[in-house]
Amino acid sequence: MKRSLIGFGVATSLVLGAATGYSAVNCEQVKKYLKTGRTPQDIADTMVIPVDEVKKCQNEADTKGSTGTADKSGTTGGGTTAAPEGSKAH
Repeated sequence: MKRSLIGFGVATSLVLGAATGYSAVNCEQVKKYLKTGRTPQDIADTMVIPVDEVKKCQNEADTKGSTGTADKSGTTGGGTTAAPEGSKAH
């Protein structure tokens, strides 16, 4: 009797934990996938996360993009470029 109650308790906690406690979504990875043109459904299937979480990351990226925050992959500014080593540009 005790074993069945313990087993039931463990099973219940596993089911509830799996249903409500999935790990945090890596929005940086979602954004990378979005930049490659993948659909939210495809990303959700690949990362095994809900489509709603992908859309949250997508909305977060859209919001940050419209506020004028600089993209890290852009140019650094300054307007000067270095000549390749060994060139006669000096």
